[in-house]
Amino acid sequence: MSQLALALPGFEPSVAVAPTSVRLPWTKRAYQLECAANVFRNLATHRSTLCVMATGTGKTRTAGAGIIARWLDERRGRILWLAHLDTLIEQTRIELQAQLGEYVAREQGPSRWEGERVCVGSVATLYRQSRLNSIAHRPTLVIYDEAHHSVSSANRKIIDACKNAKIVGLTATPGRFDGVGLKAVYESVSIEYGIDKAIPDGYLVPILMDVAEIKGMDFSHLSKRDFSDENIGKVVGRDEVLRGIIGEVLKRTDTRRTAIFWPTVAVAHLAADVLNELRPGSAIAIDGTKMDKEEKKTRIRDFKSARYQFVCNVGVLAEGYDDPGISCVVDAAPTESASTYLQRMGRGTRNVCKVDDYETAEERRAAIATSTKPNLLVVDVTGNSGKHSPVSALDVLAGSDVDDETVERAKKIAKETRSTPEGAIAKAKSQIAREREEEARRVASAKAVRIDWRRVDPFAAFGLKPINSAVTSALDRVSIDQIRRLREAGIDNVDHLSGAEARKLIGTVELRKRIGLATFKQIRTLGRVGINGQQMYSAMASALIDRMKKDAVAAGRHEWSIVNPGESVVSEIIQSTKRRKNVG
Repeated sequence: MSQLALALPGFEPSVAVAPTSVRLPWTKRAYQLECAANVFRNLATHRSTLCVMATGTGKTRTAGAGIIARWLDERRGRILWLAHLDTLIEQTRIELQAQLGEYVAREQGPSRWEGERVCVGSVATLYRQSRLNSIAHRPTLVIYDEAHHSVSSANRKIIDACKNAKIVGLTATPGRFDGVGLKAVYESVSIEYGIDKAIPDGYLVPILMDVAEIKGMDFSHLSKRDFSDENIGKVVGRDEVLRGIIGEVLKRTDTRRTAIFWPTVAVAHLAADVLNELRPGSAIAIDGTKMDKEEKKTRIRDFKSARYQFVCNVGVLAEGYDDPGISCVVDAAPTESASTYLQRMGRGTRNVCKVDDYETAEERRAAIATSTKPNLLVVDVTGNSGKHSPVSALDVLAGSDVDDETVERAKKIAKETRSTPEGAIAKAKSQIAREREEEARRVASAKAVRIDWRRVDPFAAFGLKPINSAVTSALDRVSIDQIRRLREAGIDNVDHLSGAEARKLIGTVELRKRIGLATFKQIRTLGRVGINGQQMYSAMASALIDRMKKDAVAAGRHEWSIVNPGESVVSEIIQSTKRRKNVG
């Protein structure tokens, strides 16, 4: 009797344990075997574990044949698989039945989980407390598909209700746009096998990237808060912008079957109409709001059977849609969420050949290269993003060993050339390496200069007078928390302050923040070039500093080598900011 088996709930010691090799070898893929083994290893000491695997790398197969089958062989108890989308629920149930060779139940609507060992349950159905209470005591293992959804409070209630169960999360997109980490639910990670590993290994197709810069597609007027699908849709849905996007799509896609992601349902339907006007019978729109389920299923089936070349949607195809024939993905809904972008791109990364017939990565890549789908074309539709940083194919393909500077440089190269993502990254690395070598040579040959150091007085920066009391200072020293808060505000050298002085400065910082006045950092930066920023609003100071940095770069200097642009320019920027922000 293995120690691992005894460590897991639901184990029945009176029943002989079937050898774990009964169903093996269930795969030739090393990362899938590694994932399954790590799940059991991690669950021996943790309640939960996360499996991050790129779309198309076999999450369901790994979970079904590698984890569920062994769990059942070792008689550890019953299993609940949680899924969100209707299409995913039935698709997964059928796939698990084929893998396990037994009936898999469904907990959704009128369908109930009775005595079956495995059940696929609808998250929406289990929001109902009565349904959740009726089955929560049964599973000893819960598998949460698309686990990036599981950290919301409503979904965590389902997991928390299954008190006797270990938890395995499956996801291709570990990041969440709302900033809530998956660590809130999962205590360990069993594998991280991303798209940047799966392509070189020959399991997913290589990616080509085209950047389509659309004139008039301008998001610079949108604040971070206003960078929403609805407002993006207003920009993208303008007649000339939409025509421009569709013109680029028709020019670049050739005969590739193409999934296009739009910001709103209205724009998706309008785009399908325009595509059909320019190329009759080529496009179909699919949505999950205006369209009933049967109509949606029919349209998905029609696109899958290649009756249409283009499918226009918002998010219907982003999760759980398996169609290896898609060889082009157009992102016409700029997003700052890497998860959202990865879901879209994942619709086209699957290969159309039997890569498991080959032993080496080189053989698998060669098979893909000579297949009917040798690559995926990703068209990133861009415009003037303003203060926003929409994700592109380069962000998600770069991998963890590529820093932000390289990615940004690669994006610029990709816009200016027809480089592949890999080529753009390689060129960016080479350029940065050369520049750093040149900089190192300059530093090595430079003569030392005299530096006059001076301490910046935060009281003077804010136009305040310090509290000058030796007695107070001796008895009322600044606290660690006060030092932290002042340093967060950019104020260093504060160890000598009294507690009263620190409180005065913190109060001033907070008051200026509420009013919207320039921060200490902004005042200090402006003070370097002789500009008094004490009475400026933060937006004015920011605009002025940005202008000086741009001027420095344009003049061939580092952006921190700013100089005073002159009174007229300062006045012009301040007045422009007043009009734009309605301040003053």
